Amino acid sequence: MSILNANGLISDIPISKFYINEISGEVIFDGDQIFYELDANLVSLYDSFQNKIFNDIDYYENIDIRPMWLSNCGIDSDFTISKDEFAHLVTEISDTKNHRVLLLHDIFFIIASIQNRLIETKELFVTFYKELCNINQDHVIDDEGENVIYWMSGRKTIVIYSMFENMIVKLYSIFDLMTKLVIESNHEYTDYSKWPKLASKEILYGDKNKFFDLSWNGTIYEKTESINMIINYRHEIIHNGSFEYQNKIYFNYRNKELHEKYVYLIDYTDGNIDTVKNRKRFYSKGLKINYELPVIYFDVLNKIENTIQRLQRNFI
Repeated sequence: MSILNANGLISDIPISKFYINEISGEVIFDGDQIFYELDANLVSLYDSFQNKIFNDIDYYENIDIRPMWLSNCGIDSDFTISKDEFAHLVTEISDTKNHRVLLLHDIFFIIASIQNRLIETKELFVTFYKELCNINQDHVIDDEGENVIYWMSGRKTIVIYSMFENMIVKLYSIFDLMTKLVIESNHEYTDYSKWPKLASKEILYGDKNKFFDLSWNGTIYEKTESINMIINYRHEIIHNGSFEYQNKIYFNYRNKELHEKYVYLIDYTDGNIDTVKNRKRFYSKGLKINYELPVIYFDVLNKIENTIQRLQRNFI
């Protein structure tokens, strides 16, 4: 067993407030129970949407003779037919029930995508700490410098930054997908004479103000510091560039012993990046990603869980 500490060091016992236990290739950490809770809540949405779309007929009637391409083609790699072949198959459908099946599995795909995104963010989160804890600096410690800070950059540091940046982007992607589910839960489909277009097809998280009441306290639709951080950091990563001109990992030595490794986090106020005209990379507050990330991540996960639970009320 080894312990990956938030301070970037590996130890036999915890030496940071947050740490990850790595046991025989498996990882355990405080708060990881939420992933099971999130998955259970998402699984319940499959039934809720199935009951909504098949509210007046039996979904399972004749299920054994239903063509499998209805639920999987265009969504899963099990089917390798072209879009033209698929479009032709759809035109041959006359049964309105099959049009409902197509729509239902379009929505199922959104739910499954959220499940995948959550797993991806967890893997990125864990890998961030694995890479940070296992990176070694290549400086020789000066005998005269008992307390000194070195930094290094290069391929390995870019990998660590990429874990964090990808995690932010995928969390925001969950916001987009959750918003689509909210729209679908509120929309009433009435015409199944043809395969309906998803009501949420062109809608993203940024469109939320146009479509529904935002009195969802404790969800991803409440403006809080952690939610603002995901929004603003995502936009910064996608539209304006890297977190630093040169990605760096810092090594802090005290009494010639490695005390911590860290990655600086851009200064922010209430989740908004501190900005002066064209410049947004300020580090005066001494914030460090490896210490801040668990707090931000689990707060956002809790808000995603609250959003799913609030969404379920639309089916009551």
